[in-house]
Amino acid sequence: MLLLILDYIGVFAFAISGVVLAFYKKFDLYGAFTLAAAVAIGGGVTRDVILGSTPPAFFQDVNYLYIIIGAIIFCYALYRFMDHIYKYVVIFDALGLGVFVVIGTQKGFDMGMNWYTCILMGVITATGGGMIRDVLAGDTPFVLRKEVYASAALLGGSMYYVGLITLDAHGIAITALQLFVIAFIVILRLGTYFFNINLSDMFRTPTLPSKD
Repeated sequence: MLLLILDYIGVFAFAISGVVLAFYKKFDLYGAFTLAAAVAIGGGVTRDVILGSTPPAFFQDVNYLYIIIGAIIFCYALYRFMDHIYKYVVIFDALGLGVFVVIGTQKGFDMGMNWYTCILMGVITATGGGMIRDVLAGDTPFVLRKEVYASAALLGGSMYYVGLITLDAHGIAITALQLFVIAFIVILRLGTYFFNINLSDMFRTPTLPSKD
């Protein structure tokens, strides 16, 4: 139940990020809905399709649709203040990142997948929607420019999987493990964001020499 509530919060925050991007790109209402839905549920739908869990959760729980629509209404009602509100969205975005990593990893684990598939499902759930959103908007996917974002998902998913197999967690224990991993990802994500820490500053891709 706790993860479901946090999942809804993450969907709402991600949907807001999609609508705000649509504002900046001067998309119409349909474009805003497309970007909001892409980032909010794109990763989860991709995960479920890969795992063969069909129909995906989005098509079984109408609350996801209501939340996305609610996020659009919220943004359109307060669009004049979006520049001030959006800076706080990163906090909910970090929470959504942590929650989606745990949800994706857990789903792979419950279906008996191997370790790297479980971790990959966590990363896809958390970052897949954002990549779809950015591609639709004509931008380079955020996770390819801000590696700490994807790296936080990868590290958090690895921690959660190790916790699952070593603690044999269930009941209160698994809730504590979930909250710990979510908190770790949130702190890592916000810390690197507010202190402007980026792995690309430490590991830059070599630039090819000019042919001139």
